[in-house]
Amino acid sequence: MSLPKHSAANSRVFRSSPWGAVHSLIVEWRRRVRSRYELMSLGDAELRDIGLTRGEVDFEKSKSFWMS
Repeated sequence: MSLPKHSAANSRVFRSSPWGAVHSLIVEWRRRVRSRYELMSLGDAELRDIGLTRGEVDFEKSKSFWMS
């Protein structure tokens, strides 16, 4: 089963269906995975610019996708 791409129109449909909560959860999980991969790709200078250490990034990347 493939889910349609996320859009405002799709959000309205999913909110009115019993699968809306599941869809929202999957969208959030995917966002977390993307964010963690983006953090891992940053260099030390870029991490300093945003106020993070390599250790904090390592801790974040060690989390499972369902953990916030």
